Amino acid sequence: MTSPGEWIERERRRRGWTKIRLCDEIQRWEYQHGNGDHLGLNPNYVLQWETGNRSVSDYYAPKLSAVLGIPVEAFVDRRTRQGRAAGARSKEEGAPSPGVEAITVESSAVSLGTRDRLLMQWGDLALLGHVGQRLLAKILEPQRSLIVDRRAMLKLLGATTAAASLELLRGNPAVVSPPLSLEPTTINVLESLALRYQQMYHSTPPAELMIPVTAHLEVADELAKGVRGSEQGRLLRNHSQVALLAGRQSFFDLHDSMAARGYYGIAMDSSREASDPQLSAATLGHMSFIPAANGGFSAAIDLLEGAGKHAAKTTVLPSWLGAVESEIRAKAGDTHASLLAIDRAERALVAAREVPTWMDYYDANRLKGFKGFAYLAAGKPEEARNVLNDALSMLDGVAVKQRAVFLADLATTYVHDGEVDKGCEVAGEAAVTLSKAGYATSAERLRDFRELVRPWQDRASVKELDERLAHL
Repeated sequence: MTSPGEWIERERRRRGWTKIRLCDEIQRWEYQHGNGDHLGLNPNYVLQWETGNRSVSDYYAPKLSAVLGIPVEAFVDRRTRQGRAAGARSKEEGAPSPGVEAITVESSAVSLGTRDRLLMQWGDLALLGHVGQRLLAKILEPQRSLIVDRRAMLKLLGATTAAASLELLRGNPAVVSPPLSLEPTTINVLESLALRYQQMYHSTPPAELMIPVTAHLEVADELAKGVRGSEQGRLLRNHSQVALLAGRQSFFDLHDSMAARGYYGIAMDSSREASDPQLSAATLGHMSFIPAANGGFSAAIDLLEGAGKHAAKTTVLPSWLGAVESEIRAKAGDTHASLLAIDRAERALVAAREVPTWMDYYDANRLKGFKGFAYLAAGKPEEARNVLNDALSMLDGVAVKQRAVFLADLATTYVHDGEVDKGCEVAGEAAVTLSKAGYATSAERLRDFRELVRPWQDRASVKELDERLAHL
């Protein structure tokens, strides 16, 4: 009889996945369909599963089942199965069953904590007219991996609004989905919400933020179909802006290139219809990261050149595009061109006079981060360390994702100078920072760092780092 570990290894190898790839796939599933937890899986964990040295817990069983297509029952040994059966009987009889947890395989289930956080974050939408109520209803749809708790919602809304909102939560299509019409404040509401998502991006678990973001896209798309003139232009710009954010989340946070392509395509279409070249430039610039991640550096540079044709010289966009080019050329091994791109980015930033309201992810400090990466790739760890320390000292406290990236790069500079213990200490700070908000880019930099210190894996500092990484 095939053991659970043998089954895991067989299905992993059948897909051509390494142990690290399996960890990534499980984490991606958790972000997209689970509770958005940061799992901290590592190849050693997978090895212990496959060799039978570690059993698959109730927590991981549904995740492995979903990712590898293995029946969840395969992970339940005879003792656990008997315990679960006894627990089920106790529940049927109305008795509590301490220590026994039901396995929920369906992705529509979500923890009480996640649901309550979403209700607390978005319950005020019910007070923002029909568009807010429609958006709230979409956020609470079961297919968005949420369970609607009517009592919690009514308590949240209060007695004065409960009567108006009760029908919204009953799931009656005739009530929940009436045709949306444009009210005087509708577009203002959508624009303010886009800024709200933007601010939350830096510290909110990506899977949770994707729920209102994708709901917003559906609402804006529905409204835009029945509007013409300047109002349609505003709606399309809003649609493009939020789709761009969804693409960024998908690629940089959830490590889902396919989803990112789709959202960037939506953002590009809407920006063109709205005749907004700045959004088009930003979208093409973000699209360049996708081929670059797979070694398609020429395709990435082509996208950046296309973006440059849209970007107005008076904005910070040409500087950002130069910084992105620098990172891509550094990863391609062309460090000379990378440093030249940084020089252009610095000059363009001096000339810039405008910052689009939706472009909160780039400024002089972020440019220093790009410059530190370029120096590091060029074999100049001391210069990189100076720039990165400067960037970290000026970074906004809420920018936890960017801080984790800067710290990971800073840690690498120490290892290149032979200070392995100091590098591991700084990498540990990056891991702690990363635990506050998931970010695939930071996690990738930390994996690269861990590979860099592999020759010293028996040192106490490396082992301590492994413990921190395991608890992400």
